[in-house]
Amino acid sequence: ICDLNYEEDKVQTLINDSKKIPILIGYVLRHESAFSILNSWLKKELIGIPIRAHFEYGSWLPYWRKDISFLKSVSANKSLGGGVLLELSHEIDCMLSIFGSCDVIGSSVSDTKTFNIDVEDRASLLVKTKNNLDITMQIDFCTFPSYREISIRGTNGTINWNISKNSLELVSNINENINLKKSFDPNQAFLNQLHHFFDCCLGNQK
Repeated sequence: ICDLNYEEDKVQTLINDSKKIPILIGYVLRHESAFSILNSWLKKELIGIPIRAHFEYGSWLPYWRKDISFLKSVSANKSLGGGVLLELSHEIDCMLSIFGSCDVIGSSVSDTKTFNIDVEDRASLLVKTKNNLDITMQIDFCTFPSYREISIRGTNGTINWNISKNSLELVSNINENINLKKSFDPNQAFLNQLHHFFDCCLGNQK
């Protein structure tokens, strides 16, 4: 319905339609089982007070969609809304969903010229939350092999969510030494996302 040039009339159409029809952005990370467990560990303060967090996702754009030329894809074209910040905004959404609103302290966005494209292919962000937590983020689609992880370090432990390997690990020294590892089915998140959408259609969730 709306491309990413943000034409005002198209955005208004979406706003008007959303009053009658549920419209959700496909941010699948928030529907991962690991995401819920990670948040519960933070609420239980199993790693104490979070001190810093790091989000990293590096991938190789030509391997994303093997049925089409990556040079013709949305990802590689500015006019279609491409670029690493928009394409890998899943990480940004996940950060905001976990820690709430934050301020960008510094950033670096660039095109490494690895590919002949007119968008940025890497970005580094330094942000600070309202609770004074420092967060770094590095995302790109010009490195190989693919690597995707979220790490949160606190005063009493660490949480590592290796999204590439579908594993979640907690190491904590609160009360007693805790070392938990969990693995997940990567397809379950998409099922969870569909169920959530249908629940919104039925008015059972916002």
